[in-house]
Amino acid sequence: MFITGSADKEVKLWDTNVLEVACAFNCPDKVMAVAMSSCASSHALIAVGTNEPGVVLADIVSGAFTHTLTGHRSATWSICWSPSIEHQLFTGDASGEVRLWDVRRSGCQALLDLTVTHRPKPARPHQNTRNCSLNSQQTSSGSLRGTTGSTSNTHSRTGSGSLKRKHSSLAGIAELHAGPEYESSRTPATWQVAHEGAVTGILATSDGLHLVTAGGD
Repeated sequence: MFITGSADKEVKLWDTNVLEVACAFNCPDKVMAVAMSSCASSHALIAVGTNEPGVVLADIVSGAFTHTLTGHRSATWSICWSPSIEHQLFTGDASGEVRLWDVRRSGCQALLDLTVTHRPKPARPHQNTRNCSLNSQQTSSGSLRGTTGSTSNTHSRTGSGSLKRKHSSLAGIAELHAGPEYESSRTPATWQVAHEGAVTGILATSDGLHLVTAGGD
């Protein structure tokens, strides 16, 4: 079986054995994206993105819509289910947002933010033994200062005086802002986006640990 969505506001589930429509849903607006989980065993939901904000979930067992995931500010252009967690869904919209959902719960679980993306430190050119020795002496005397934030592992002191290690994430993986308290505190001036243009594609890696996104930027 496979699913299709169209500007005629319909989502269709096709039976490839007989080349006929097995189930159809009439949506409130033009359909921009559709997806069905490849690992789900406890549900048979189709996630539908339309030209309106929000993601509609359709159940092929009952033949009806179950509920709508609200939070996007514009049309939902891209949808991707997690290949390893059956209730986890990723969606992207025309404003550049990429959201993470648990379809069993209300509200967005996390939001990708391009402004806090960590990038790897550029590789330094090869240094000869003399330069290494000189740098070592300068460092020990305190005359050489490192660039703030240039290392992938940094330390900061907590209130108790103990060291707390901060690990940077992989290159190109945007940080997730999670929790309903974060969502409710956001204002139009502080909207976080994953792209500076519409999100045109989302793809999760086979292990479900990374997410690749594409945008109009």
